[in-house]
Amino acid sequence: MTRAGRVAGSLLLAGILACSSGEPGETIRTPDERFADLPGWSYEPRYEEISGLRIHYVDEGPRDARPVLLLHGEPSWSYLYRKMIPVLTGAGLRVIAPDLVGFGRSDKYVRKEDYSYAMQVEVQAELVRRLDLQQAVFFGQDWGGLIGLRVVAEDPDRFAAVVIGNTALPTPTEQGGSPFPFLAWRFFSRYSPVFPIGRLIEVATISNLGAAGRAAYEAPFPDSRYTAGARVMPSLVPISSDDPAVPANRAAWRVFEAWEKPFVLAFSDGDPITRGADAPFRERVPGARGQPHVTIEAAGHFLQEDQGPELARVIVGVAERLEAPAQVFHGGPILTMNAAQPSAEAVVVRKGRIQYVGSLAEARAVVSARAEWVDLDGRALLPGFVDSHSHLVQTALKLATVPMDPPPAGDVTSIADIQERLRAELVRAPRGPDDWLIGWGYDNGMLVEGRHPTKADLDAVSSEVPIFLLHFSSHQSVLNSRALELVGIDAESEAPEGGAIRRLPGSREPDGILEETAHIPVLMRIAAGILGDDSGGETPRRLIGEALELYARNGYTTVTEMAADSRILGILRQLASAGRLPVDVVAYLFYLTTPAEEVAAAHSPAYTKHFRVGGGKINLDGGSPGRTAFLREPYHKQLPGEEGYRGYSSIEDQGRLDDLVASYYERDVPLAIHALGDAAVDQCIHAVRAAEQRFPGADRRTQLIHLQQVQEDQLDALAGLDVTLTFQVAHNYYFGDFHRAVIYGPERTERLNPARSALDRGLSVTLHHDSPVHPVDPFMLLWASVERTTRSGRVIGPEQRISTQQALEASTIEGARQLFEEELKGSIEVGKLADFVILDRSPLDASGGRLKDLVVLETIKEGETVFRRREER
Repeated sequence: MTRAGRVAGSLLLAGILACSSGEPGETIRTPDERFADLPGWSYEPRYEEISGLRIHYVDEGPRDARPVLLLHGEPSWSYLYRKMIPVLTGAGLRVIAPDLVGFGRSDKYVRKEDYSYAMQVEVQAELVRRLDLQQAVFFGQDWGGLIGLRVVAEDPDRFAAVVIGNTALPTPTEQGGSPFPFLAWRFFSRYSPVFPIGRLIEVATISNLGAAGRAAYEAPFPDSRYTAGARVMPSLVPISSDDPAVPANRAAWRVFEAWEKPFVLAFSDGDPITRGADAPFRERVPGARGQPHVTIEAAGHFLQEDQGPELARVIVGVAERLEAPAQVFHGGPILTMNAAQPSAEAVVVRKGRIQYVGSLAEARAVVSARAEWVDLDGRALLPGFVDSHSHLVQTALKLATVPMDPPPAGDVTSIADIQERLRAELVRAPRGPDDWLIGWGYDNGMLVEGRHPTKADLDAVSSEVPIFLLHFSSHQSVLNSRALELVGIDAESEAPEGGAIRRLPGSREPDGILEETAHIPVLMRIAAGILGDDSGGETPRRLIGEALELYARNGYTTVTEMAADSRILGILRQLASAGRLPVDVVAYLFYLTTPAEEVAAAHSPAYTKHFRVGGGKINLDGGSPGRTAFLREPYHKQLPGEEGYRGYSSIEDQGRLDDLVASYYERDVPLAIHALGDAAVDQCIHAVRAAEQRFPGADRRTQLIHLQQVQEDQLDALAGLDVTLTFQVAHNYYFGDFHRAVIYGPERTERLNPARSALDRGLSVTLHHDSPVHPVDPFMLLWASVERTTRSGRVIGPEQRISTQQALEASTIEGARQLFEEELKGSIEVGKLADFVILDRSPLDASGGRLKDLVVLETIKEGETVFRRREER
């Protein structure tokens, strides 16, 4: 042998041995500095530990968007997709681009013998499981196709479509048969003494990588020790029928021979290695028939490098066809509630999110011919209303009871009316001594007798059937003799702190009226009786479903349950799991049933199937019409024996209240506090200020609820605290006259719900109906806060009026902010949920009394219609 031959042989042997030495299972990791300043590559590295290996992947785009899994071949790495990632994420897709074992930033075995086809498949399959990819689109090229097709076949339910280019799923039936260029590459990779990866990739492309591009591909491979995977992978491609990978590949083919989902081929025109490899897929995969297959022109083997953006657009097209077409809303007033862009000509929605807000001309440019054009025809589009405070489950429960509402919601105006309705229900559905008869919604202030019903009034209907009559405020109830017996309340019973058992004059005998903490356990028992023992049963599903329809019919896309316990929590989770929540539901857990540490465990900032636990709820007092609100000054009209009566606190000891509030702040749990009377607000200010001092720094936004009599000095104090305020402004209409004459007197009634004073101090203000206290009606809230008119037509506190725009913001973006969701909803802005309401006209054009007569024509949750009014204009 000549000297030159001996040198060549030595170099060949060195090349073979260089990446074959090492201990079994030994790995190395490319230093991070090798990946610094690569051209076109600035993506954050992410890692998963799988089978003792650190696997690198890129994860770009919205986390809740449809994922696209991109698998590279060899000897490349995820850098191969740098020209495609911006196009895919720009289309609103999430991109996952892993590095195979032995490539890129993933760990690398030192020995060739540690690599196998099956190992690569299992690692990538586990990564898909770890990331919990669902409804994904897969794209693979070269080895990325061989591996990825097996991953898809093993877990096909995770994938909605497949796109492949320049790859195969080989199941050879006899020795040989592979194209010569591949066999040459296979021989070279095994035996060449040099292995210039950058040059090798450039040879397999039509474009010129340049020195920087070649260096980027070589970055993962500082020396020959790192190249074992790149060298051995060509030899792992099955080329004979006895290859150990063939049975698994045949099993994968059986999956694809039944594959009905989209399967798109995007092979290049300049790849000698895989030319013709698309034919078996066209012939054998049902999902490939009728698809818009493309030939990527002017591209070599690594078509991602040559024509990356074009290939990415093929994948975008596949993903778009999986979705409903984009929607374009136009042709009417679009009120965005975004101060930076208050109105728009058009809104584009794709996949439940807002993609574009602006001019109609630009909207035309950002959508395809498949877009659905929604002509508003002069009607108004607004963000969906955000319910800042109500009781979803109580609203549902009321549907199963005898209604006792006064005008305008009902027609009960006397105790005789109450008795008549209860008797009629007993005739309709006779009951036994343990079967409750429940009436809901009476208002003592609207009864001609000017008082609450009593035990004696209900006993006149029946003393044998238990009767429970709930005050409209849900803060008081009346029980007959049999009901009191069943709940164990008698002359010996003591009222709990923060509650009252009213007595007959001169006696300890209960008169049937229970208040606040004495009443709440009975209400919970009644609720449990209606809902039944099975939280997943049909009764709660039906009732809550009907209640949610009521909210959707009135334009609400977010609903609150502000006094939940474990039973209610279980029911709502069951409904969410079953897909029975058409809109978002946020529950706050009540302090009497769920301590702060349990609220912290249940708290969930993100929704799961439209449900989450938002925080905890504390009650400091009751309601004004029932005279249980805690006031600084006595009630205007004093009842006999109640001289100087100011109501009372549900938590009388300030120190105990301070500790209770602090228990939520300590755990960073959002908190809502019911404080209606001004004395209760004093307690609240003290407790919140003390908690902020003990646990500073966090974003609290503690909700202060009702604040019906909050005073100017208190608003000054609140402006220095991290709080939001929510006003029950419908009281202005329903009870303004009653408050003026009986509860507060003329002067204090002028300050009822002082929203203007709060806004003037820069406080965040929302509006609520507190359903079932008041009807689910957003337009009554708008009108009552703008006009401040009572039933009799009297205007109370005109200086506290707010503008229609402010009222709309209080019902949308401020409601979202109160719930820590302003980045998700509440305004029409790019990236937010497509939660909309379509009204018959713009609220800004509905002056005077017309504001409360607006009509919801359609409610849209994340791009899907959840309510549409049947009758058209």
